[in-house]
Amino acid sequence: MSFDNKIYTCVISNPSNNTFAKETIARCKEVGIVAHEVDGSPRYHEDLQNAPVERAHLRAISHFCRKKELRNFHLFVIEDDCEFVPAAKQIIENAIIKLDRKPYSWASLHVGHIPVGPAFPVSSLGGTSMLIWSSIPFTGHAYIINRHYVSVITNVAAHKFKRPYSQEGFCQYSLFKKFAIQPVIATQNRRPKELVDIDSGKLAWPLCYLTPLFEFSDWNHFFCLIGFVFIPLVFMLFILISKKILKLTQKNI
Repeated sequence: MSFDNKIYTCVISNPSNNTFAKETIARCKEVGIVAHEVDGSPRYHEDLQNAPVERAHLRAISHFCRKKELRNFHLFVIEDDCEFVPAAKQIIENAIIKLDRKPYSWASLHVGHIPVGPAFPVSSLGGTSMLIWSSIPFTGHAYIINRHYVSVITNVAAHKFKRPYSQEGFCQYSLFKKFAIQPVIATQNRRPKELVDIDSGKLAWPLCYLTPLFEFSDWNHFFCLIGFVFIPLVFMLFILISKKILKLTQKNI
């Protein structure tokens, strides 16, 4: 597989200042990825915090869909503060090769990733990298959409492209069609807005004492541990308790 003949990569640019997008395109080139600049969205007076980002991602996806010559490509969307590990291109290629063996079995591949739901290892990608299933990826700075499922997003009214249906969740896709690469191979050189809110105490107040001590990759490992172990155990416990209650109920009837 040739990366550039299979995946169309675009970097979302800030309309008022595309310096960061240009720098990100240069970083992509350093790891062998050819990226294209796509205009994002300005912030309007009445906007909620996430609205400009959601519009920007939807614009990038819509831009891709309008290009008929790209119908055989998957779409790789990157925000303008994204950074990659040196081996990122090869790891992504390995992941797409494995996923495309069953081309309709996956909808999205999250290259930058912090899971907030159950996750499970699927396959090795070489070295320490793994392809994992991730039910709720919750990151939007670097992801790939399967060409067969892009229209699922563009066929829905634009005002509905918000959390959890926007890039930080993709809940319009089946839980079982979302995958990710672990450990994370795409981080951000600006602190994600959610962590900034936690740092300041606006969100998840007790964690504000911990977040300054950890980087993006640290949170990735921490939440993957929860996704791999704790959440599945809670689900299993819930199922066992439910079965026990059902048996007791049947005995009493």
